[in-house]
Amino acid sequence: MAITLWQSARIVGAELIGGMGVAELDATVQWWGRRMFDVSRTTLQTDGDEHAPPEPCVVLSNHRSLLDIPAVVVAFPGRLTFVAKEELSAVPLFGRALRRFGVVFVDRGRRTKAVRQLGEAAERVAEGTSIWIAAEGRRTHSRAPGRFKKGPFHVAGRLGAPLLPTWIEGTAEVIPPASVASHSGRVVRVFFGPPIPTTGVDLGDRAALAALMERAHAAMEALAERASEEAT
Repeated sequence: MAITLWQSARIVGAELIGGMGVAELDATVQWWGRRMFDVSRTTLQTDGDEHAPPEPCVVLSNHRSLLDIPAVVVAFPGRLTFVAKEELSAVPLFGRALRRFGVVFVDRGRRTKAVRQLGEAAERVAEGTSIWIAAEGRRTHSRAPGRFKKGPFHVAGRLGAPLLPTWIEGTAEVIPPASVASHSGRVVRVFFGPPIPTTGVDLGDRAALAALMERAHAAMEALAERASEEAT
């Protein structure tokens, strides 16, 4: 918590005098992510990072803990931004800095508005930045993939960008769901699976969209099973 508040204060302070450049913001976010693991004496391991495509992609993962974003930002071998709840955009100066970093804010309570906002996520990918989106749209308590939202698939399909199935294991043991309390000395693993192409998929066709979502769901289920087996 102290690390997060300190870095947030640095970003806000920089905004007061003109703001950090994108490269400096990138470096700050990377440093923040790594320090989150250092201070909690948590080991971060990555499996399958060779599957990350050379082109920008949509990183599709589970989401159970506040530690998920730093985990995937540090583990992903490339520039990565993320989708966040709209309330963060209202934080003076900080929200503006996050937007310049490339964070896309989404109003989860208003579907039409959220769909429009996810169009910004597609713009980030078009500009060359991969983007992380929680497959189920928000944090859950489940240890297995639940029902996926359609938004990430429309973001990827709009540009023909690949989907990168991802499973984050162990973060909920460090910072449990709906909690800010932390536990040290744990291991967090981020599993990346083979990318799923979306080029040529007609997402206006319900059957095609359903097939793509089913394929992604199966890929994440396989990663979740593998993570569970390796944890035992």
